[in-house]
Amino acid sequence: MARPRLEFDWNLVESLAMLETTEAFIAERLIVQDGDEVNHLTIQAKIKLMQNRIKERFDCSFVQFRQQKLEHRRVQLRQWQWKAAEKGQVAMLIWLGKQYLDQNEKQATTVQVGEDSRLVINMGNPVFDAIPRHEKPTE
Repeated sequence: MARPRLEFDWNLVESLAMLETTEAFIAERLIVQDGDEVNHLTIQAKIKLMQNRIKERFDCSFVQFRQQKLEHRRVQLRQWQWKAAEKGQVAMLIWLGKQYLDQNEKQATTVQVGEDSRLVINMGNPVFDAIPRHEKPTE
């Protein structure tokens, strides 16, 4: 007779993967049920079990599985940002965007020399027109 299949909570695995946790962190929290026995597996055995089940169920590695869940979390975060922005919670939106969405406050600055030898500095908006390089300022 075949041994009963070990079961664990997929919702827990997916939720923790969305939070950028490691395999070991998730495995420590897994409650594996084998009939009446609970949690008789070591962390390494739980990791191996989880890796195998992810491969069976999602046809990918744990790293790929976690990346998929993180991308889902990023989409959720963008949705939350919009909802929070509508409610006026600006500071948290800025912090979350910087931490998880690679958003920043840096302005792109470009420097060009125009056809008339004038130096043009673009710091986002507006464009600043500097003193021509070949002219001295008048007093």
